[in-house]
Amino acid sequence: MAQFLAAQQQQQQQGAGAGALQLQPQIRLATPQQPPQQPALPPGWVPATAPQDMLMQGGTSPSQFDTHNSSLQLIFSDNGAVARRSVGVDPTASKFCFAALVPVADRHGRFAVRLERGVPAASTDGTFRTQEGMFLGVGIARKDRFGAEGFGRGDYSWGLSNRRNEDYPAVFTCSGGIAEKRLPTLKVGDVVSLHWDLDVGAVLMRVNGLHENQHVFKIPSGSPEDYVAGVSLADEHQVRLVAPPEQHLAVRLCAAKEISELNSRDSSRRRDRYGDDRDRDRHRDRDRDRDRDRYREERRERKDSKFDKPPEPAPPAAPSPAAAMLQQMQQMQQLQQLQKMQQVSVL
Repeated sequence: MAQFLAAQQQQQQQGAGAGALQLQPQIRLATPQQPPQQPALPPGWVPATAPQDMLMQGGTSPSQFDTHNSSLQLIFSDNGAVARRSVGVDPTASKFCFAALVPVADRHGRFAVRLERGVPAASTDGTFRTQEGMFLGVGIARKDRFGAEGFGRGDYSWGLSNRRNEDYPAVFTCSGGIAEKRLPTLKVGDVVSLHWDLDVGAVLMRVNGLHENQHVFKIPSGSPEDYVAGVSLADEHQVRLVAPPEQHLAVRLCAAKEISELNSRDSSRRRDRYGDDRDRDRHRDRDRDRDRDRYREERRERKDSKFDKPPEPAPPAAPSPAAAMLQQMQQMQQLQQLQKMQQVSVL
């Protein structure tokens, strides 16, 4: 009897196990949701401590100005890390601005300067002797277009320009001196940093490493030899090269939104002017045909005017000796008749 009960209990246990096995495929366990994967970064880029910043590996910021190519009238010290402009410098000594240049050696680079001397002054205190000496500029420019206006004020120049009299605001300006964003005037201790990426043609600038003081410029893509960067100094101002507080930013990722907006704006402007690609090609062909027709018409007019011009009169021929003698005798006879008439009138 005990053996029968043990066998029956064993069968019940096996049946329960079989039932459990039958129900097991119908059970669906909730798997924990995996966090979304971040897009893979290009080689050489690592995430920074701030979630919105991406850093690049390698490379160092310059520790001294390019004194060989900078303005010779500036005073450099501390192994070329400090640049100063004094009012003792003759303002007519150079036709270019008094700029301390930073070498643009790589397609991805950065530099930063800290303002160590120079406060906004009143326009009547005589600190600034020239119009150009009032402006402090930090930026990048095309080497073949860089001139007397300084960084951030001339054509093909992008950067931060600050007029240093009467507490004027600092302005991010693009090529042609067009103001795009205004900030409070720079003070002693402020750090202005600039990062460039010549592959995508973009420049990112910040003041004191703050995102609210950030601006992005779209520049023409090119090689490092085409550009020059640095600081154009105002009278009685001094700057020092320092490491950027935000380290080496990956401009392509940190300014992806701004770059996309700038590209869309440029495309919209081109579309408003020329239409789509087919319209642009049609406009270009039309302009080329119009110029060709105008050139042909001008050539035709010049050719026709050459043959339609009336002949020039021939120069008068020189009289022969006999004709000259006859003319002289006639003049003498006229003179004698005139004298006789005068005598008769007197009588």
